[in-house]
Amino acid sequence: NYAQFTKSGVIPGLEDVLMALAPHDPWMQAAFFLGSNPRLKGKSPLEMLKAGQLSVVLKAAEAYGEHGAA
Repeated sequence: NYAQFTKSGVIPGLEDVLMALAPHDPWMQAAFFLGSNPRLKGKSPLEMLKAGQLSVVLKAAEAYGEHGAA
């Protein structure tokens, strides 16, 4: 099961979020996508992307790794 894919291809917005996470290594990127995120009401960014919530996931990605940010 490849989480980043849907029946029609790559999850819309995935590349945009990866660009926002570019300063982080691949392990940190994976942790971001799969972990629950307080900025997303405890849901994972991957779950929210699949639900079409790109803008909130991008905001969470841009804040990822900041002091005090999730």
